[in-house]
This record gives sequence, C-alpha cells and structure tokens, in this order.
Amino acid sequence: MSDDEMLLLLLQTVRVNGNTMMLLNHGYTLLTLSTAIDKLKKEGLIRSINDKLLLTKEGESLFEQKNHELGRKGFYKYIGQMTDMKLEPMPMSQIYVPPKRDKGKKK
Repeated sequence: MSDDEMLLLLLQTVRVNGNTMMLLNHGYTLLTLSTAIDKLKKEGLIRSINDKLLLTKEGESLFEQKNHELGRKGFYKYIGQMTDMKLEPMPMSQIYVPPKRDKGKKK
C-alpha cells in the first residue's frame, strides 16, 4: 500500500470510529499508528473528544482530496480495500467446483 492509501485508511477509520486492528493488519505498527495520529492531531486534521478521535473540517477535506487523487468514487470512498481478501483471477480453462456440503451435518 502506498503512503496515500495508508493515510486514507487511517482517515476512514477515524471518520467512522472504526477498529484499529484493521490498520494493524494492513501495514501499520503500534508505533507508526501512534506517530501518524499525533501528526494528524498537530496538523489539525483530527481531534480527540471524550476519548474519541474525530475528523475536523480540514480532515474531511483531506479525506475527499485523497479519494479524488486515488480515483475512488461513490461507495468506494467510504470503505477500505481488503487487499488480503483479493483473489487471483482464474484462467478461463479452469473450472471451479465448490466444496460439497452435507445439509444434515453441523460443524
């Protein structure tokens, strides 16, 4: 992920008061996450109220700007890309057969 995508993911998470574990799974470490949050606070892009992080108007405009720069429109502006869930396309000559499920058995 590029730096812009990482920043956008952080802004998206702050915007919806999301779970930071997703950030840790996508390349942030506790140190880089803490540093990035402190930097955004100093720049006036986010603020902390009652132990919650919120985007300021400047943060919202940066959120819109980064989405525009990365070509994200509509619904895709508000959700992060789950690159670990992305699958390689199958060749046309290969046939996918899903695993058989027994209707009567419980796992």
